Amino acid sequence: MKFVVVAEEDGLRLDAVVAERCHCSRAEANRWIDDGQARLRGKKSRGGIRVSTGDSIEVTASSEKRPVAEIGPLSILREDAAFLALDKPAKMPTHPLRSGETGTLANRVLAKFPECGDASVDPREGGAAHRLDGETSGVILFARSRDVWTRLRDSFRNGEVAKEYLALVIGSPQQKTFEICAPLAHAGHRVRVRDDGAPAETHVEVLAQRGDFALVKASTSTGRMHQVRAHLAHVGHPLVGDEIYGGPASPLGHILHAHEIEFPHPITGARIRVVAPLPADRAQEIARTTGLSL
Repeated sequence: MKFVVVAEEDGLRLDAVVAERCHCSRAEANRWIDDGQARLRGKKSRGGIRVSTGDSIEVTASSEKRPVAEIGPLSILREDAAFLALDKPAKMPTHPLRSGETGTLANRVLAKFPECGDASVDPREGGAAHRLDGETSGVILFARSRDVWTRLRDSFRNGEVAKEYLALVIGSPQQKTFEICAPLAHAGHRVRVRDDGAPAETHVEVLAQRGDFALVKASTSTGRMHQVRAHLAHVGHPLVGDEIYGGPASPLGHILHAHEIEFPHPITGARIRVVAPLPADRAQEIARTTGLSL
C-alpha cells in the first residue's frame, strides 16, 4: 500500500498516520516501522518523526497470519461481488489482535468468504474496511479484494463515507442539535481531545430525553478512533455503559449502534445506503430509559 501525506496530516507523527491509514493500532504501526515494513520517502524511519504534506509512505503486507476461519452466524445486510455489509453483534471484536485469536467477526467472515483474507494490508483484519469497537453493534463493511479494500479505505479517508450512530447518553443536552468540532489524539487505550490531534467533527441530534438519559443520533464522516464516544464525553454526555469515558456501568456495555452507512460503491461509484436494525436488548433499554420505542 502506497499513499501520500495530505495537508490534514502535515506535522503528525509517522506512526499516527500509518495507524490511521491502515486502520491498525499505534503499537502495530510502530512494529511495522521498526521492521522496515512502513517506510517514509522510501527509507526506514522512526515512528515519532513528523511527516510533511507530499511525503510518500509505503506499507508492505504484515507478517501476521490471516484470522482462523470459524463457522458461526453472519447477518448479511448487503452483498455483491465487491463488498459485504454485515451487522456486527455487540460485544464481538471486529478482527483478531493476535495470531490464532478466535471469536471475532473476521473469523466468521473467512469461514464463508475466504477471499476476504487477502483483501486487507494486514491479513489479521480479514478484509475489514474499517472497525467498530467490540461493544458497538451495527453495520460494518468488508472488502472481497485488495483493490476494493483500497478504494473503500480511500473513501473513508476522503470523507466520502457518511456514518450515523444511535447512542444512549447521560445528561440533558441543552440544544436539540449541535456540532462537536474537536481534534482527537490517541492516548493509550483512550482518545483525548487535544490541539495536536486529527480533525474530527460530529453532528448530534437529540431524539428523545427523559430524566438523566437521552437518545442521540451522532453523524460523522471523519470516523476517528472512539470519535463518537470521546466527543460526547467531551461535552458532558458520556455513553451509558462507557466506563472508560466516564459513563455509568451497564450489563449491555456501552450503548452505541452503527445504524446507517452511506458510501460510494467501490466499482461503480453509485451511492449505497445500508441500515442495520437496532438489537432488541438495546432497543428495550432505550425504551425503558427514554420512553422512545424503536
